[in-house]
Amino acid sequence: MTTKTKILIIISVVCLLGCKASNVAQQSKTATLVGSLISEEIKQYGQFVGEWDCEISNLQKDGTWVTSNASWRFEYILGGTAIQDYWINPTNSSDSNETLLGTNIRTFNPKENKWECVWLENKSKKINGIWKSHQDVNKNILLYDDTGNWLITFYNITENSFDWKWDFEQEDGSMKTMSKMKAERIIYR
Repeated sequence: MTTKTKILIIISVVCLLGCKASNVAQQSKTATLVGSLISEEIKQYGQFVGEWDCEISNLQKDGTWVTSNASWRFEYILGGTAIQDYWINPTNSSDSNETLLGTNIRTFNPKENKWECVWLENKSKKINGIWKSHQDVNKNILLYDDTGNWLITFYNITENSFDWKWDFEQEDGSMKTMSKMKAERIIYR
């Protein structure tokens, strides 16, 4: 190996180590900034930040439940002022065998004193929402649109688990659970 090659390798290693140190310092600075900016409202969905294993059951037309597994990852975005989640359901129970991929972006609207949420998935290829969300007196998180035809509820929330259900209005005006889920934390961020 020539002296010139050795010098180039040393310079490359020094540059890489400098970039890595700079990146770690930037991540630490960002984490501190995010932590200092997180409002109490953001913590409603912020409590889910991390990765979750999910067992989801969907009610079929014949009255049976079909269960599949999914993963759900939540993270802070926009300097801690919003939450984005990523949903991956490789064995979803729809007619196609295509993996269901989706994402929500949620931000708290202080004028409305409610969350606003949009959903985008690979199957519909369109933005759904803007949906509203708030925490009730029992610390359940409710998500809904202006029609009142459906309601998603996060409940039984602990540090490492939560339950979730999606109720739809029936012809008689009652609500019926069509999807339900149990989530267990696998990574806390």
